[in-house]
Amino acid sequence: MPVFPVALLPAGLVPLAALSPMAQHELWLGGAALVTLLGAKLCWDGPRFRMSMEERVKDGEMSEDRARSRIRLMTWSGPAVTIVGFGLIALVLARSP
Repeated sequence: MPVFPVALLPAGLVPLAALSPMAQHELWLGGAALVTLLGAKLCWDGPRFRMSMEERVKDGEMSEDRARSRIRLMTWSGPAVTIVGFGLIALVLARSP
């Protein structure tokens, strides 16, 4: 049985259904790990991003409201992407062949 049903795959990924279940499992696990690493990178870059936005406000390149909005987005997006990545890893491991 495949790791994920073919019906859930986007049209471009249907050829992946021809892979063995173990290859599918490794592919999905690698993708989940990449999502988790992306979230960690966003968390790591958060303070630097905040300082960059503050500098842009000081230089008059950006309004304070726009900078505050971007900082707020960056504040929750890193942890959210990391949590989604861990959830994907857990889902793939729970459905392992």
